[in-house]
Amino acid sequence: MRPIMRNNNQIKRTKYLLSIGLYLLVSGPMSASVIPTNMGSYSFRGMVIATPCQIAPGSEKVPVDFQQISVKDLYKEGKSKPLIFSIHLTNCNTTIFKSVTVTFNGIENKNLPDHLAISDQSEASGIGIGLLNLNETPIELNTPSLAQNLATNNTEIQFKAYVEAEPEARINQTITYGNFYSTAYYTLNYQ
Repeated sequence: MRPIMRNNNQIKRTKYLLSIGLYLLVSGPMSASVIPTNMGSYSFRGMVIATPCQIAPGSEKVPVDFQQISVKDLYKEGKSKPLIFSIHLTNCNTTIFKSVTVTFNGIENKNLPDHLAISDQSEASGIGIGLLNLNETPIELNTPSLAQNLATNNTEIQFKAYVEAEPEARINQTITYGNFYSTAYYTLNYQ
């Protein structure tokens, strides 16, 4: 009878091993696979640019101080004397581009086309700010200035600004005195 018991034990062992193998076979793929519950995606974008110069520290925000302008002179002359201001560029590489224009934008004075309006925080009124190329030709807002050549390493781009009386305020002598503020933003356009 012993041989039958061996067969019985062998059968039990075989059944046991088969059930473990079957369990591993069935449960293995289930435990190895990951069922996604939340999914998402990333969208990447950008722009490759060729910038031949860097804006020098301090030229990102250029303060232009007109100091004091006489109301009497604005009535008489219509505008102030132009004041020079500059944008400084560094590390210029003229192998990429040879010149640059500057486009100024800001809030336009509704009574003086292509002049910057002064802000609501200003005490003064009846005036606007005009911009000129260095040769004193007017610069229209949102339009590139005259091109200026880039120099190797450092370049200084110069412009002029002036305060002008609004025509109606000058005629009616209604220019208000006090502090005034205005902001223009600029974009460099390399050529």
